[in-house]
Amino acid sequence: MGLIDEARRAGYWLTELIDKQLDSARRLYATMDHERKVITRFPPDQARLYVVETEQSGQFYLYPGIAMGLLGHLYASIAERMFLDAAEWDFDFTERCQGDVYHTPSSGQIGWGASLMFSLTGDEAYREAACTVGDYLVRIRDDEGRWHVPSEDPVPDAAYLDITSEMVSWLSEIAQRLFGREDV
Repeated sequence: MGLIDEARRAGYWLTELIDKQLDSARRLYATMDHERKVITRFPPDQARLYVVETEQSGQFYLYPGIAMGLLGHLYASIAERMFLDAAEWDFDFTERCQGDVYHTPSSGQIGWGASLMFSLTGDEAYREAACTVGDYLVRIRDDEGRWHVPSEDPVPDAAYLDITSEMVSWLSEIAQRLFGREDV
């Protein structure tokens, strides 16, 4: 959209968040408060909204994935190495996570980010991660070709449109980056 200054500020915020991680080997805290302090205290039942724990499965892996993708796009646009380094940090963090990291619906953003990183660097580790996520997402469709919303409660039909649209978008991004296919 041509809003380079705004994008750069978002990238600086993401890199600052990475720099301020308190236990980056085991945790990725997902946000900062208005004073730019990492939020580390939250209700236990809301932990998944604030932190990704490498030692627990079932995390919201979208946080490092979407940051990786955004930082990768920013690097591709303005070629400031700090953004590529931060995107690499996000990927390295996912590699420390549990075995389900590339096998949950929230992994779609990792697949997108990893495929973008592969297109930028040629590093096969990114391609392998993106393919793993893509294969998983294809496997979890139902016979009608839609994706389900994981929930124990009744789910409105409109939610299937939302999650199916999201999964198709991630798969399309992955295919475009890995296979140069603009027609998917």
